[in-house]
Formats: sequence, C-alpha cells, structure tokens
Amino acid sequence: MKLPSVTTVLSPFSDFSMIRPEVLKLASERGTRVHAACAIYTKGLWADSALYPGDGPFFDSFLNWVVISDVEFVSVEEEFADPHLGYMGHPDAIVRYPGDQGLTIIDYKTPMSISRTWYPQIAAYAHLARKHGHDVRRGLAVRLRTNGGPAIVTEIDINGEPWAAFMNALGAYRYFKTGM
Repeated sequence: MKLPSVTTVLSPFSDFSMIRPEVLKLASERGTRVHAACAIYTKGLWADSALYPGDGPFFDSFLNWVVISDVEFVSVEEEFADPHLGYMGHPDAIVRYPGDQGLTIIDYKTPMSISRTWYPQIAAYAHLARKHGHDVRRGLAVRLRTNGGPAIVTEIDINGEPWAAFMNALGAYRYFKTGM
C-alpha cells in the first residue's frame, strides 16, 4: 500500500476556494519550479536554465537567505517514511545553523500569506526526519519573497499542538480514506 504524503493528509484543510483556478494553477507550477531550483542549487547542480521568467526574484530571496543564515545543508528533498504511523514526506531541507546543537527542518514557501497547515506539515516532517536518525530540534517556514528581498523566516513548534493536529488529521485520513 502506498503511504499518503504529509501534504495529502493535510489537503482537506487547505482552502483555496477564494483563488481563481487559473491563478492557483500558475502559483502551484511556480512553487514547484522554485522548489526544484532551490534543491538543484543546494545539491551543487545549478544551471541558470532551471529558472523560468518571473521565478528569479523568489530564487534571489532563497540565495539571500542561504548567505545570511550561513547554513550547512544536511539533507535536500530526501524521502522519509514512517510505515508504523502510515505516512511519508519530502522535507525541502534539513540544515545545521552555525552554533546550533541540533538540526532544523526547512520548508520553502512562495505564498505571501501564512497558512495554518504549514505548522502541522513541518512538525510531521520533523517526526519523519527524527525517525531516520536526524537530530531535528527546530522547524522553519522560509517564505521566499516575490521581490527578491530577504526571506521571511517563521519558527514552527514541531513538538506541541502542530504535531497533535497532524496526528489528528492522519487519523481522520485513515478513517475516511482507507477504512482503518
């Protein structure tokens, strides 16, 4: 049985009904491209051709964050799964900040406003990374800016209420989607 992804489990709680479908489609495609460009860069495989016109400012914001934060990338877009709990996910990155004892889960975001689902999403990624031996102690949403300016970094509680919210969503997903 294929395990559901973190985003699939949380999808019923993402309301995009106020966004026109064509705008949502373009934003989704842009987010996918920007995430791919960030991953390619952090893996040392960068080529300018990875960007579409209009994606550049988001990528510039990412580069700005990399320089300012001076992080070491430990893992990039790695797939993790927890067969016991029954889900999987791909955190954008696991990094080590200079001077930190543990690691930080990073999820890049391109929307202008914060979504409540980001909190349980990042908490779920932290659990998966820990399950696979990474000493994750923090979670961050790194919101990349449309104007290329410094990213907006939001600290995420990866242990408390967001983790409980994800577990509740996962329980509901299993009940309604798999009959378990």
